[in-house]
Amino acid sequence: MPGSVANAVVPTVSGNPLVFPRVTWRSLVELRAVPVRGNEYHDGDSSQRMNLANTARRSWKGVVRLAPTPMQAMIAFLKAHGTDPFYFYNPREPASGQLDGSNYDATGASLTGRYTVRYVGDIQETIYMPRAEVPIELLEIA
Repeated sequence: MPGSVANAVVPTVSGNPLVFPRVTWRSLVELRAVPVRGNEYHDGDSSQRMNLANTARRSWKGVVRLAPTPMQAMIAFLKAHGTDPFYFYNPREPASGQLDGSNYDATGASLTGRYTVRYVGDIQETIYMPRAEVPIELLEIA
């Protein structure tokens, strides 16, 4: 069908799907947006709006502060897989009764709090002594 786009397929590495590395977030904000088509009329009061999707599209913006060795691993991950889809485990969505962040699964098998995302933007690094910070933005794609 013209105009159709296939769902993103997460590549596998060593037999497991690609999963965003486990990090301790300095800050993490989840955003939800519903795409809308709107028409505004010249009287300034009238408008028409229509949802273009039934569910909100999620994105996450955050900052990680890491020591030099983990930072090199994070930069290498972003450079190698900056355009690939991968799994991200939202640390704010653990299983019932569990602690935040306990839902992380390096194998990608657990469905609890898992989203298919892609990295958005350029790689930026702010270096402090003895750690460095990288702002990260992830966008849900499936």
